Amino acid sequence: MTTRVFQPLGMSRTFTSRKLLAQTQNVAVPHVRVNDETFATEFADQDNIGPAAAICSSVGDLSQWLLTMVNEGRLHDNQILKSGARARDAQAPYPDAIRRPEHERRT
Repeated sequence: MTTRVFQPLGMSRTFTSRKLLAQTQNVAVPHVRVNDETFATEFADQDNIGPAAAICSSVGDLSQWLLTMVNEGRLHDNQILKSGARARDAQAPYPDAIRRPEHERRT
C-alpha cells in the first residue's frame, strides 16, 4: 500500500500499522470516558485485522485520496490507479464489486 498508493499520492501521514503510527508526532489519540471523566488511552492493536481497521491517516492525506477517486484514478495529471474503472470499483459497495462482471457495473 505504501509504495503503490500512499507514496504516489503524497500521503506521508498515512500508516498501515500501529507501530508506525506510534513513531509519529502530532497525532490524535483515542479517549475513554470513566465515571464522568475523559482520559487519553492507548491505541488498540488492530494490526492483525488488516484492511478492516489498520489504516490511519490525516485529513490532508485523505483529501489526496478523495481527489484521486473523483478524478477516476488521476491526481495532478498523473494516473495513479490503472484505469477509471478501477477507481470506480474502489468506491463500489463490496458485494457489488465481487458479484458483477466489469461490463455490468455502474459507469
